[in-house]
Amino acid sequence: MSRYRERGGGVALEDLAFGVAVAEGEDGREEPTNYEWQKVYAALRHHHVPKLASLRVLAFDPEAERVTRGPRFDAVRDALAAIDDTLDRGGQTHGDCGE
Repeated sequence: MSRYRERGGGVALEDLAFGVAVAEGEDGREEPTNYEWQKVYAALRHHHVPKLASLRVLAFDPEAERVTRGPRFDAVRDALAAIDDTLDRGGQTHGDCGE
């Protein structure tokens, strides 16, 4: 979501699914297959977006199929960035066993 600028009331779920499908692609193609796009769209529409909306990370308008940032979006983005920075510096997490 942070890669998309919210224009005109959010991001269309179709566009978000397309971007995720491209990012998940392993062969470097700029465009996913219809199957790949549909698979990501269904997962976002029926699982991930409703879950994030219930946690108030995102807001979702199911009729318009538009996603916007929820009131907790910035806090979650900042927390994930901090974790990523720690891991990039070689920091250990609680799950590390010291191996």
